[in-house]
Amino acid sequence: MGRMKEEFMRMQETPYMDKCSECDGEGTVLEEVPMPHNFNRDIGFIDTKTVTCETCSGAQEVERLCNECSEWVTINVDESSILCENCIDIRDNGMGVG
Repeated sequence: MGRMKEEFMRMQETPYMDKCSECDGEGTVLEEVPMPHNFNRDIGFIDTKTVTCETCSGAQEVERLCNECSEWVTINVDESSILCENCIDIRDNGMGVG
């Protein structure tokens, strides 16, 4: 019984990971950098540099969040689910506030 309980607890704490929508799974994004004019150039311009994605911190994936309550969607529910376990229970049991 101990191993089953540990596995169940692990499943409740492990979120599904989706590709980061900000960097499209690359881990980096292009950031605009204004370059001022100087002695060699009479006008400023906008340059770009590659930086680590702030949304996923370069990990290329983010936790899937519930569409209702913004909690993690854990591996306890169906892989295609967009609702967390609690919101699914509320929906299926009719306990929602209406």
